[in-house]
Amino acid sequence: ARFGHSFSRVAALTVTASSDETNGGTTDQPDTTGGDLYLSLDDVRRHSVDARLNLRDPGGRAVATVGAALEGEDENSQSQGSFGGYPFTSAFAAYRASRAGYAQLLWTGVPRLTMVAGARVDDNQQFGAFGTYRAGANYRASTGTRLRASVGNAFSEPTFYENFSTGYVTGNPSLRPEHAASWEAAVEQDILDRRLTLGVTLFSQQFRDLIDYTGGTTACGFSYCNVARARASGIEYQATAAVSPALSASFGFTHLDTRVLTAGFDTTSGGLYHLGQPLIRRPATSWNAAVASRLGGRGTLDARFTYVGSRADRDFRSYPALDVTLPSYLRVDLGGTLTLAAWPAAGDAVFTLHVENLTNAAYQSVFNFRSPGRTILTGIRFTM
Repeated sequence: ARFGHSFSRVAALTVTASSDETNGGTTDQPDTTGGDLYLSLDDVRRHSVDARLNLRDPGGRAVATVGAALEGEDENSQSQGSFGGYPFTSAFAAYRASRAGYAQLLWTGVPRLTMVAGARVDDNQQFGAFGTYRAGANYRASTGTRLRASVGNAFSEPTFYENFSTGYVTGNPSLRPEHAASWEAAVEQDILDRRLTLGVTLFSQQFRDLIDYTGGTTACGFSYCNVARARASGIEYQATAAVSPALSASFGFTHLDTRVLTAGFDTTSGGLYHLGQPLIRRPATSWNAAVASRLGGRGTLDARFTYVGSRADRDFRSYPALDVTLPSYLRVDLGGTLTLAAWPAAGDAVFTLHVENLTNAAYQSVFNFRSPGRTILTGIRFTM
């Protein structure tokens, strides 16, 4: 639910409330006779309220936002299975609540320059208080050059299972969130009377307090601990072109380099964080291309090509898990719209078509889990 009210031309309040519940679980049958088994039932509920006040400069040069948020989530989980020939059961019910306050300033006081800065403090009853921030600037030169830079940080909460599980794996209620700090800098240039735009972006991320499981007698033995550090950095190249008034195209290429800086606990082939090794499921190269066209004013047609290079993963069917490489793949998606009729009283009826994985390519984003094959989605959209 969402409520909004404008007190004046310079002040507006927005309140958003949401609630959702998910009932599900996992059925992981043995791959071989007498192999490992895992079954679970999970009930997860989340409730949140967010209130924010926007204050606008009468001169239109700045917008300040202040707000507060409350969130509660609880989970009831039951699981059973066997690992290495030893049966186990687990059951827990847990609740976490958090509150947050935040502020942001968007400033356009200098021609062609936009700047933004914001900060937020989250206070979670399980993890304590954590502060995050972000800042960025965008400059548009009269020559068609655009410069962009940003910096910020974020955190990711442990799962309920990592915090509260019982049985074969014991949760660690003292876990801290995983943290990430990042920056990026980009330049774009319009050429050929703005029909072609070329751009390049440099980016870097630093991860710390990454969570890993240890089966040894360390300070948090037979549980999860914050231990590993890693980085991810790279470069992106982009190009967009207006080929004609009815046809446009784009292309992007990314080179990514990831490395583990502080190792995790598991030194076997199944470990997720091996010193100096890349992070799993992160391709070193990837690219995408798209073509979009308008069909005589009554429809559109677009095609997107996505290439993902080979990347490291783990085969968890054995213990310890085996180091494997996921092969590269190319996926093609196709979409289009067609206006069927124009009704003066009711608006237009538009037929929509979207085909995902047009060539029915067989690929895996996670080892041993097949991604969907060709999927066709159709519908009719009415504008009233």
